[in-house]
Amino acid sequence: MNYDLVIWDFNGTIADDVQIGIDSANVVLSRRGMKTIGSVDEYRRIFCFPIIEYYKRLGFDFDSEPYEVPADEWTAEYINREKYLKTTKGCLAALEGIKKSGIKQVIISSSEIVMLRRELEILGVASYFDEVLGKSDNYAHGKVDMAIEWSKGRTYKALFIGDSVHDLETARAIGADCILFSGGHDSLEHLEACGVPVVSDLSEVLKYI
Repeated sequence: MNYDLVIWDFNGTIADDVQIGIDSANVVLSRRGMKTIGSVDEYRRIFCFPIIEYYKRLGFDFDSEPYEVPADEWTAEYINREKYLKTTKGCLAALEGIKKSGIKQVIISSSEIVMLRRELEILGVASYFDEVLGKSDNYAHGKVDMAIEWSKGRTYKALFIGDSVHDLETARAIGADCILFSGGHDSLEHLEACGVPVVSDLSEVLKYI
């Protein structure tokens, strides 16, 4: 066994929520008469962390209104759609295989913690995780600092599974290996440039365990 800990991202990695995220953003954009996101490919090309920078790429001007205003609107729209959440391709097989191996599983997410725990219940996967870490607000500034704080005093051989360049940054900050999933929020081009394994089906991660 290569690892004694698997750390998961949530949005786009466990939760298949790309289209929900796009639909929510398009409502916020439409209210302001702004250009909406035309396709998943277009979305993935502009997606980035911190999320405030992604909003800027969408055309928001935070000299005109605070970032928190559209971010809160987006969150409300997303919550209206969260009942449509489903797990990503191969996710359940991966979670179950890792559990059977006796490996501890943890979530480290930029999502607000109450929302995160509720959505784990909606997806029916909460029982797979020994720890769930999320943020205290809806603004998704990133999770590197949170992951570093969590890692202090711990000894582990960890694999981090995520769907974005930011997940690789987080993994490296805490000394974890990383596998990236191409069915989430970031583009395949961005992921392949990272130099770590990229999978299109999360059950493929089991061969690395």
